[in-house]
Amino acid sequence: PVKRIMDVLAVFDRIQRNIDSTLLLVGDGPDRSEAETWVRRNGLGGKVRFLGKLDDIVPLLSIADLMLMPSNVESFGLAALEAMACGVPVVVTDAGGFPEFVRQGIDGYLHDHGDIEGMSRSASSILKDDAVWQRFSDAAVNQAGRFETALKVQEYEVFYRRLIDEARERTAQ
Repeated sequence: PVKRIMDVLAVFDRIQRNIDSTLLLVGDGPDRSEAETWVRRNGLGGKVRFLGKLDDIVPLLSIADLMLMPSNVESFGLAALEAMACGVPVVVTDAGGFPEFVRQGIDGYLHDHGDIEGMSRSASSILKDDAVWQRFSDAAVNQAGRFETALKVQEYEVFYRRLIDEARERTAQ
């Protein structure tokens, strides 16, 4: 469980006890069935939405207040950087590239993987106070701007992968 979806649910469960919130889960993976069962068993069906794999998450980021990524393995972490570019503060682990761009207590928080309580506290501290959220949001946008090239490289990579996949599909027919 590289993305640690059950950790996301555990963190969200703690957040939603004190802050009216909805969790939008993007992506599909081997833990989805277990996660859906956990959500039903814990009565969170009305608060958690499983959206599956999405090619474009920017529309979601425009309505998001926070991104949680408790991954125990991560490459550069471009999804979190994209969130920051859209003004979404992040609460992530110290895996992969996250420590390269997340500034602790300024535009997000870094935690050891598995630190459910710490991630819950950090997320709640951002979400419960509009002024704090705005400060983190503004700082996230500024910080992401320093990594604009990485975001552009990601866009090109997605574009070229799509071209390659389409070419493979045509030759397989």
